[in-house]
Amino acid sequence: LLQYYEGLGARYPYDAILLQLASDNINPRLNLVENIQIWNTEHTNPQVSMATPSEFFQYIEGKYGPKIPEVSGDITSAWTDDPGIYPQATGMKRQAASEVLSAEKLAVIDQLVGTDRPYPKDAIEQTYKDLLIYTDHTYGIDNWNWEYGPLRESLGRLYSPAWDTYKEAWEEKKEFAYAAERLSGGLLGDSAESLASKIPTEGATIAVFNPLSWRRTDMVQILHRKLKIGTTAYEIIDNSTGEKVPYQPLGGDRGGDRRYDTIVFIAKDVPALGYKTYRVVAASTPPQFSETSVKLHGNVIENEFYRIEVSPDTGAVLSILDKSLGRELVDRDGTEKVNQYIYYSLTGDHEAIYQDNPRTHLGRIWTKQYNTAIYSPLAARLEPGQDGPAMKSLRSEIHIDSGPAPTDITQEVFLYPGIKRIDFINRLHKAPTLTKEEVYYAFPFNVKNFEIHCELPGAVFRPYTDQLSGSFTGFSGIQHWADASNADFGVAVATREVPAIEFGEIRTNEWTPEYKPTRSAFYFYVMNNKENTNGALWQGSEWWRLGFLDLHFAITSHAKGWEEGNVTEFGWEHNTPLIARYIGVPQAGKLPAKQASFCEGLPKNVILQSLKQAEDGQGYVARFYETEGRATDVTWSGLPIQTRQAQRTDLVERPIDQVKIAGDKLNFSIGPWQLVTIRLLP
Repeated sequence: LLQYYEGLGARYPYDAILLQLASDNINPRLNLVENIQIWNTEHTNPQVSMATPSEFFQYIEGKYGPKIPEVSGDITSAWTDDPGIYPQATGMKRQAASEVLSAEKLAVIDQLVGTDRPYPKDAIEQTYKDLLIYTDHTYGIDNWNWEYGPLRESLGRLYSPAWDTYKEAWEEKKEFAYAAERLSGGLLGDSAESLASKIPTEGATIAVFNPLSWRRTDMVQILHRKLKIGTTAYEIIDNSTGEKVPYQPLGGDRGGDRRYDTIVFIAKDVPALGYKTYRVVAASTPPQFSETSVKLHGNVIENEFYRIEVSPDTGAVLSILDKSLGRELVDRDGTEKVNQYIYYSLTGDHEAIYQDNPRTHLGRIWTKQYNTAIYSPLAARLEPGQDGPAMKSLRSEIHIDSGPAPTDITQEVFLYPGIKRIDFINRLHKAPTLTKEEVYYAFPFNVKNFEIHCELPGAVFRPYTDQLSGSFTGFSGIQHWADASNADFGVAVATREVPAIEFGEIRTNEWTPEYKPTRSAFYFYVMNNKENTNGALWQGSEWWRLGFLDLHFAITSHAKGWEEGNVTEFGWEHNTPLIARYIGVPQAGKLPAKQASFCEGLPKNVILQSLKQAEDGQGYVARFYETEGRATDVTWSGLPIQTRQAQRTDLVERPIDQVKIAGDKLNFSIGPWQLVTIRLLP
């Protein structure tokens, strides 16, 4: 090792090296201490010391700081497919991560307006702990190539007792995601309920809450049985405008107009980090609503923004015409179409690697070692789905009986009046199999001379342009959205449950670093069972389950680039639904009756990512994120308190400096892609 570093010459001008003596899934090596003592007794140069990586880098930075070269970009991980081992639990984890942010914000507002409900610190902390433990690298058990023994003992039968120990480990791992989702959903509901109790009403009222830091119009759902007004005939009236709001039952909920569970309506212009209220008024007969811009005819669904044609053969989307741009958005020349299910069954030399030579590979295998059979829907039954004044949908029922994992799929495409967004909900009921498999959903678009941008946690990157040399190019992580744009227009797609994406083509098992996509196509990498170290070897739905996996995607299009198209807002809205709460009786309250906002003044490129109680209980913490790579001066206000002191802190809430306060406004600057954390002391 010393010879190697000395051989680098000027390329390594430092006088210390970091030697990591550790490996995956083992305990610390206690004999290291003795060996270091022996070395230092017998050698004067180099001296060896036990150290953490931070100690090493502090030494290097202190001595060589100005000489250290700087590089920037993403070093993309080749292990981003690990969450696809448990796609259902991973989807619940991602939902919980979004919900807990919303719950924290509403809980803080509840505290600031005055409540007898304590801040739910313990439940929030437990939610984050469960999220972190689920996200930990180990997916159930801790030994390499563990599957070789039960594969041999079970003779490949899924329900053999040989698998029981491993099934228990998988269930324990998944429970952390389930627990986080249960906690986050409860926290969000409780916070909204408590805030709703402070809104003055004269009678039956729906309060719609928006946890995001900009005004928005979106679909909202509420349980019909909550509307206890003595009749099934009623009107919903916007308290701010006096307009009667069209609503509809959500079809499929227990069936029948009188017994449905959920209603949906479009809530317009709900204030930033705020709410809007709607009166519920009894009517002698159910209200009749005029026709909306959304139309269903045959295999076509359209509104004022889009005309969408769904294939009666496969259930995939053949065409999306953006009416305002006058452009076809789907790549009609490609093999796949938009929202198409693709199943890869993998056989070949890798079977020997996985089963007969259990210690020769760590699960990352080149495409050339596989024989790949590809299955996709060949027949579909189209029918109208939701059909009312608030939304309409086209539903495709699909059955795939070929291949090792027969699958029943329901694919549904939604349009709304007045909202330029296409929603997709795909429900998979899939048979489990030990055959190595990969599942994808395709979104091929027709954008020439495109550039791709993809949102990561804390950054937006351009695949292959912003990746460091040597990065993996098979797939990438994704936070909320990806976009393909040129100078004239672009198309964006948002994901909710799926955290892995591929660009241009499916190349999961291609390791070639020199790659750049030639097609503006996105492939969401939904699931796989290829991990041969510590993950489940199969996934699927049992025969008695109603469903296995629900996947939500959305599409929007825009003129010019992704920034002009407000793509960040689109992605966050898809992952952060509006929340409705019902107030059944007249009540007094200290909040405005019609609407209120608790976040004002933020420019479009700066979002309030989180608002929470400080970890030490002293004040509250607001965390802002710059989303477009532009340094910006910010003037922010809106909280229902007078802030006497504001401190900029680091991410663990240690003070850095003071933030200027002018009246009720905070003034601060934020750099490109920067997170700024501010402690507010009332």
